[in-house]
Amino acid sequence: MTRRSAVALAGILLLLVALGQYEIRRPPDTSVSATPIAIPSIPTPRYASASLVPSPATKPVVRKPVVRKPVVRKPVVRKPVAKRPPVTKPWLFPALKQPVSRENQAVFEFKRGVSYSDRENWEVAIVYYTEAIRLNPRYAAAYHNRGVAYREKGDTAKVASDFAKAEEFKGLPAEHIVISPEKTFSTGSVPFQIICVLDEDSILVVSTHRVGIDAATGKKTPDATKRPSKPSRLEWSKWSLRTGRQLHKVTKPLPFPPRDVMASPDGSWIGIYRDSNNGEEETTGTGMVTIWNTDSGREIATWKTQRLSEFCHITVSPSGKRIALVAMGPPSGEGAIPEFALEEDLTSSIQVWHVQEQRLEETLLAKQGVLVSSLAFDHDGQHLSALIAEFDERNDKAGYTAVVWRTHDWKQAAKIEFAKRFTWFPTIHHFGPEVVVLDEGFIFRAGRLVLTDTRSEKTTRTLASNEAPRLPAGFSPDGRRFAFRNIRSTTPGSGSLIGLFWGANPFGVKNVNEIAVLDIKSGAIVARLREPPFVPGTFAFTKDGRQIISGSSDGSIRIWKLPPPR
Repeated sequence: MTRRSAVALAGILLLLVALGQYEIRRPPDTSVSATPIAIPSIPTPRYASASLVPSPATKPVVRKPVVRKPVVRKPVVRKPVAKRPPVTKPWLFPALKQPVSRENQAVFEFKRGVSYSDRENWEVAIVYYTEAIRLNPRYAAAYHNRGVAYREKGDTAKVASDFAKAEEFKGLPAEHIVISPEKTFSTGSVPFQIICVLDEDSILVVSTHRVGIDAATGKKTPDATKRPSKPSRLEWSKWSLRTGRQLHKVTKPLPFPPRDVMASPDGSWIGIYRDSNNGEEETTGTGMVTIWNTDSGREIATWKTQRLSEFCHITVSPSGKRIALVAMGPPSGEGAIPEFALEEDLTSSIQVWHVQEQRLEETLLAKQGVLVSSLAFDHDGQHLSALIAEFDERNDKAGYTAVVWRTHDWKQAAKIEFAKRFTWFPTIHHFGPEVVVLDEGFIFRAGRLVLTDTRSEKTTRTLASNEAPRLPAGFSPDGRRFAFRNIRSTTPGSGSLIGLFWGANPFGVKNVNEIAVLDIKSGAIVARLREPPFVPGTFAFTKDGRQIISGSSDGSIRIWKLPPPR
């Protein structure tokens, strides 16, 4: 047997042993006797009871199948649900879903023409005005603005016919009418402070050249308390509206720049109010009022007052005999004013002075913790109104109240509390029973005009909510119109943010300064006096209310003819 065969046989034996098919037997050991081993048998189990012993004759147990009754389910009866009407989502542009009338299409084309007129693109503006006239042949504002565009373009042959058509169809929306000045002449004096209309042909122009005043902010420079090397000066002059020539001029050098300038409504005297001084340096504890005669330039009155308010302007009665101003006193009413005291910590009082007699006629209010934002006499001088801000120490906010006094006995005639708060320092304007509060707005809050009635002591309505009203502002002689400086945007999509930062241009928005004329009864803008890029510094209505004379930032006088009232 070979080695390979032996290995294969051993493997087979091992496999058989594993399967139990082969038993290995050893040969008997002859050296030791083999003793058999007794293997115990397994006992058969015994049952405790014979009945439990299974019998081979026992039948298998047959279990009956469980018959389950079928579950009968009752059908579910559902009540019929009423069909809901289809939900109609609000249309984003209702004007696109409904047919547009020709009049509305004309207004749309007209507004596009106005936007191009503001950008001085006269050719494109004429195209849109012409389309608006085609859609609405009686559109007076489109005729007027197209005539202005023809005039600016130099096509004078078509100007007269368009203006004649505008005069024929006047009364259709005059809110968008832009009026150009009828006449312009230069005076060479800037900036303008006051314009007084003396008669039909002459006006009085008052201007100041203030040294030591920052032109951008209007505040004093750090060294303005000391006497400057070059003095400030006050100038007033008379001009002819017909010829545009200067008739009279007076110049007054001032050792210190004035706070503000005032003038009699009839132009008989000119005055300033400023901080008093000792000749070389201002003393901020007291104020001083000085008045000169307009024709001779002679000083006719001067007197000292308490410290003047930083925010309030002096107001002059229509007769020119009284001056009302806001004075600041010490907190206790006696002693000197602390050097770094805030105005809301001082005692505010309204002082009424008689100009010719140079005497204090009446002291009103005299209350601590309030600020008088503005003062105004009404058109006939029978009432004096003030806009007062009371500060709330808990939330550091001011609530405004308008108080009206009778001038013959200085008794309170009306008190109007405003529910909505104003921003910055609003101004008050009074004519008869109607009082207009001009709120210039601040940052992202637009300005507004709030109309109130002194008889009911309630706010009537809010005017010019889509405008950006600014000072100067004032009523017409008959009280039917209210004019104010307005800032209007000519950039499409700029919305009502035109009043941001007092007319500044932080976002590339092109703004236009204009004089807006508002009709008090209807609340509509009836005229926009505009000639970019001029900024109206002051203006005045003529005696008949048909014209406005304005002084602009370029040193020129402009005469504007207003549309007749409807």
